[in-house]
Amino acid sequence: MGGKKKKTTIGYKYYMGLFMGLCRGPVDAIRQIRVGDKTAWTGKATGNTSININQPNLFGGEEQEGGIDGTLQIMMGAPDQTRNDSLAAMLGGLVSAFRGVTTTFFDGLVCAMSPYPKEWSYLVQKTKAGWHKDQSWYPEKCEMLMASGNEVATVFAGSGWNLPCLAPGGMPGECVTHDSIQTVTLTGTAEVRSYELKLFGAVECRPYAGGALQPLQSVMKGGAPTAALPGHNQYTLEISNPPTVFYLNHTNVAEHYNRTFYNGESFIAEIAGNATLTLKALAINDLQLSPSQSLRVEVGGQDGVQVYGMNPAHILRRLYTDPLIGRGLDAATRIDEASWIAAADVFHTEGLGLCMKWSRSGSVAEFAGEVINHAGAAVYTSRRTAKLVLKPIRGDYDLDDLPLFTPDTGLLAIEDDQSTAQTSGINEIVVKYTDVLNKKEGAVREKNLGSIMAAKGVTVTEEVSYPGIPTEALARRIARRDLQAKSGFIKRFTVVLDRRGKDIMPGHVFRISDPSRGIANMVLRAGRSEFGTITDGRITITALQDVFGLPAAVLREPEDNAYVPPDVTPRVPTIQGLMEAPYRELAQSMGAADLAMLDHSAGFLTANAVRPGMMHGFELQTRVVPSEFSTAAEQGAWCPGGKLAVPVGRLDAQVSLDDSVDLSQIVLGTAALLGDEIVRIDAVDTAAGTLTIGRGCADTVPAPHVAGTPLLCYDGWGGDDQREYTHGVTVEAKLLSRTGSGTLNPSLAPTQSLTFASRAARPYPPGDFRINGERYPALVLNASSLSWASRNRITQADMLLDAAAASVVPEAGTTYSVSIYDDLTDTLVSQTDGITDTAMALSGISFPLRTRIELYSVREGLRSWQPVVHVFKNDDSAPRNLRGYVVDAASATINAPESLRAYTLE
Repeated sequence: MGGKKKKTTIGYKYYMGLFMGLCRGPVDAIRQIRVGDKTAWTGKATGNTSININQPNLFGGEEQEGGIDGTLQIMMGAPDQTRNDSLAAMLGGLVSAFRGVTTTFFDGLVCAMSPYPKEWSYLVQKTKAGWHKDQSWYPEKCEMLMASGNEVATVFAGSGWNLPCLAPGGMPGECVTHDSIQTVTLTGTAEVRSYELKLFGAVECRPYAGGALQPLQSVMKGGAPTAALPGHNQYTLEISNPPTVFYLNHTNVAEHYNRTFYNGESFIAEIAGNATLTLKALAINDLQLSPSQSLRVEVGGQDGVQVYGMNPAHILRRLYTDPLIGRGLDAATRIDEASWIAAADVFHTEGLGLCMKWSRSGSVAEFAGEVINHAGAAVYTSRRTAKLVLKPIRGDYDLDDLPLFTPDTGLLAIEDDQSTAQTSGINEIVVKYTDVLNKKEGAVREKNLGSIMAAKGVTVTEEVSYPGIPTEALARRIARRDLQAKSGFIKRFTVVLDRRGKDIMPGHVFRISDPSRGIANMVLRAGRSEFGTITDGRITITALQDVFGLPAAVLREPEDNAYVPPDVTPRVPTIQGLMEAPYRELAQSMGAADLAMLDHSAGFLTANAVRPGMMHGFELQTRVVPSEFSTAAEQGAWCPGGKLAVPVGRLDAQVSLDDSVDLSQIVLGTAALLGDEIVRIDAVDTAAGTLTIGRGCADTVPAPHVAGTPLLCYDGWGGDDQREYTHGVTVEAKLLSRTGSGTLNPSLAPTQSLTFASRAARPYPPGDFRINGERYPALVLNASSLSWASRNRITQADMLLDAAAASVVPEAGTTYSVSIYDDLTDTLVSQTDGITDTAMALSGISFPLRTRIELYSVREGLRSWQPVVHVFKNDDSAPRNLRGYVVDAASATINAPESLRAYTLE
């Protein structure tokens, strides 16, 4: 401290150019970029472009692992793409244009404190782009929206204002004001999007001046008001002008949707077309918004990223027809167009969009088989047309229209009739899928409870992996499909037909009837068809009882995870304070020689705060007006502490805390700041939230404190400004909390100020103050003497002597001054300076009824930073034999012999 220490380099920032290849190009869009599994950018980049990523605190800022800050150039890999000049300048020599490959080039900050950059990952949409000759087959059914991060719009409404707003992700809106400034109208776009609308737990009342929001004045959260704002917030949502397709919470809305809801409630709005949404505050109780204030309403949630799945029919179409990545079949001669269009329609109607990555480590046939399994379909070559047929395996048939085979109409034999035993049937399915939006693997479980009961509680589980499924809702539907297919009592057959079964292909549905076996009318689904030889004429079909069909609706909604992730949004610390460092703190941090050389007018600032949630630490920013704020301490440490639950007097040795944090980390014997009074921590009861303290330590005196007074156990914690300030300078400071997700926006942090007063150079104030031998009496019957204990800042150094401790030999040249006032009129009655003793007789002084005494230590013209100040009632009307006695402040009894206690005090 004191600016005397040499700066130490504790780490470095790392800047570099990163050239990254993503996949075969071009692609439709890049939707999201994550670095180290944290979202660095979200949007929609659809062509060769440059984007700025300004996330320098993505990994915790400079005190942790830095962040990402720089320019990213995106090159889609189109056939006519030109060479990137920035990349060419970095690589040198002959540099390719990298056509046919989607690449990116980033130049800027990649990390700090660690020379190992974190892994980059991209959310890439490739559905209509990159087809052969740049012509997507059946483009209107090629893609479908599978998941959407919540669009965010922050809008303000105020009397006489009409402010534009723009949500991340590009959703424009307009804030329209009405007679009531508690109405906000947001107009959506024509693009199909899914939004989460939610009042984010707060109505914030802030002055709006000079084109910017001023510091927060009051907040009402979730119906639990603070800042003396009673009541509960109620709102209505009015939705007018609904388009043809309009859903709220996945329910179609025909005309209007009006309802009342409270803070924290939310709903999903899926909009295809334009719609007008109005959020109107019905009741804000005593909160009144003046023309100079604004009502802040946030509509939205996360980061606006959208996930599009590709139709399985389109994936298979590319695999079979693309000459570069697939089999290169001629679509006109080898593809049954009608069946493929019908299949694409089925998959699109079901919302069966897949997000699959093919790294070409396997064959086309293997990847096509995986897509077919996801879709629940069959691909086969028609015996009539020699074309490939795509057929979804669904229950989309009329029973009476199915061909029926009996012993009289082509059923020759049932060679193998097997019924799966109930105990060996699968009665539970676990489907693993890929949650693309959150970049993690998920799993859903579906049970056949009837089958489990029939098996006497025995659960037979099968685990299936479908990595191309991007959402939990779709995974559940697929799990129900597979469970139905694999549950017990599924009958499997090897059926022999005559040539009348020539049209039964894999995936086709037909009926059999064989009364001799007790089969009246059973629907079978063909699995494999063997057509024998010309001379044999027998067709052998392996089939099973048909139970396929993708369920149209999930019987239960996707389960909510009971886990609530911790809130790591940087918050404003509500318990914080500034302090000019006293002599004790300098004695701990500076050497004796440096301390002796320190100018008497010099001072240093230290800041302390109690941790507001899961914050890592805080950054201290300071300034001397009118200069700009700058970083004074990059990593301040949160200190244990809280607020007084009940008031305390000068002589109270135990305090009870509310909103206490980290009390278990307190080291006994260390210092804490109670208001402006330094106290010593003697005992801690973490369960009760109480502390036993020594009062009036270092350069402070005991003082009464009201409930809500902050208590900051600062010893060994906090953040120190290393800059030296002189007497009379006023410094402003802000504490910016830090988390792994970033640093608090400086505009949200309250500004504190501190005027320096040469505190460290001043003598310590007297301790153990007494009138007539009693500590701080409330009533004095004829005051006759004052006494106190002397202190010495240099001798005490870092010791914490409380006010009740015995005298310490004072610094040479120390004297004391006593001022006596009429407290009611603030009139000086008596002034005595230059006292060298630790006692003073009060004879010859006419005390007013309400007397105030102020006692200072004085040395080299400097008074102690705090004086001893005490106000008491003087009563000269008491009987003479009681004069000289005092009233004990704690027990309110007269300190006098028993025989004299008949005197009644007013």
